[in-house]
Amino acid sequence: MHKQRHRKRYNLIWKKESKSQKDIEKPFANTLEESDSNPALPSSCMITKSTTPVFTNRLIVFLMTMLSSAGQANYSSASTASMRYDLMFTYQRLSVEIGLYAKDGVDLMIKNGWLEELFQVPEPSNQKK
Repeated sequence: MHKQRHRKRYNLIWKKESKSQKDIEKPFANTLEESDSNPALPSSCMITKSTTPVFTNRLIVFLMTMLSSAGQANYSSASTASMRYDLMFTYQRLSVEIGLYAKDGVDLMIKNGWLEELFQVPEPSNQKK
């Protein structure tokens, strides 16, 4: 139950962060549309009303953290590739906000013991010298 509370708090932070980004997304989307570019679809178009948990807290936090990290990389890449200074600042701001959220996810995984060490190749017992 304790881990469930932390995951819910993490989701609430994401919800709050998403709402704050909507203030940025509308003018940002308008700017892109004025330039004949299509803005991305919002993720809210895929939400259901089901209250039955389908995935574990561990998987949800992991996926949200990894997707946030990928989003941060996309914003950073877009910032460096953009030739428009008006968009660069917005990309960088979004990148920082998403990066901080992803860090919170990693901290939550560490706190709950969900972050595992990657597989490592064992060292040979008889190394040649």
